[in-house]
Amino acid sequence: MFGGNGRSGWVDGSLYVARSIHFEGTFTPADGGPVESFSFTKSFGRGPAGETVHCVSHEEGSDETGSFVADGEVNAVRVPGHG
Repeated sequence: MFGGNGRSGWVDGSLYVARSIHFEGTFTPADGGPVESFSFTKSFGRGPAGETVHCVSHEEGSDETGSFVADGEVNAVRVPGHG
């Protein structure tokens, strides 16, 4: 789970810092309006040397306003000496 400044977070008792974050997706309005696309990419650099992880996420949902589909990925490195 990443929190704080959006770059660092604790996972299973270890501190990780993100090297890169990417999310993209679409929102389809229920009223038939145009599909809206979004994307976000942020690169932070290598960070400290250490164990790296690659996490992916896929989310879908809908309510009375429309539906969305989103995919994301985070590449992160464990900070030595913190868990």
